[in-house]
Amino acid sequence: MENDRIQINEKMEILLSGGVISERIVEEMTYDFEHSSEDNLWSVLYLTGYLTRAALEDTPESAASGKTALRIPNEEVKTIFAETVAKWFTDHVGEKDRTGFFQDWWNGNADRLTKEVSDILFDTISYFDYKEDYYHAFVAGLFSRAGYEVSSNSEQGTGRADVVVKDRRRRRTIIIEIKRCASSSGMEEECGRALRQIRKRQYAQSLAGKGYETVLCYGAVFCAKKCLIRAAG
Repeated sequence: MENDRIQINEKMEILLSGGVISERIVEEMTYDFEHSSEDNLWSVLYLTGYLTRAALEDTPESAASGKTALRIPNEEVKTIFAETVAKWFTDHVGEKDRTGFFQDWWNGNADRLTKEVSDILFDTISYFDYKEDYYHAFVAGLFSRAGYEVSSNSEQGTGRADVVVKDRRRRRTIIIEIKRCASSSGMEEECGRALRQIRKRQYAQSLAGKGYETVLCYGAVFCAKKCLIRAAG
């Protein structure tokens, strides 16, 4: 089952990047999704219009193998796919025990968080253009269904913090400023810029003024599937 999920993820990445996959279309499908095959997935997506036939020259081996060359038909459907990826990610992360992961956030273990978040990001389906908004949703999703109050781009201080995680019961909160970097060589510099932005716009002071006794601030920089996290000193 895990191997099937990995293969599906890889094919989703190809589709989201504008590529073509070759799959067998099953006209008479079973709707017993608990025991459904991968063929059923692509058949459902094709028969409902979420995938369309690609030109034969894109994958000439398709005709010989009895498979159909498939692609995402347009940008509107690609957006729906992206939203589905975000939903899949939230569900997938929510299934795991994240106790230690959350403790690293609350304890300021930036080095461990860099590895943990990078590992999670590597295991998710790639977004087709890696916009900064995608990373906002990604980070917010890390805290999903864990009993925290999570807001994205909320009003704090003299600007809007990218992601704010509040633990009201313990009167503590996390502020995460997110940057997207075109090159991995610039990630450290971007982390510094993120932390300076938190200080300059007084995000932490705003939350401390609302009664939070512990306010932890992080800069998180992403470059494709790489992540670098630094904590405020």
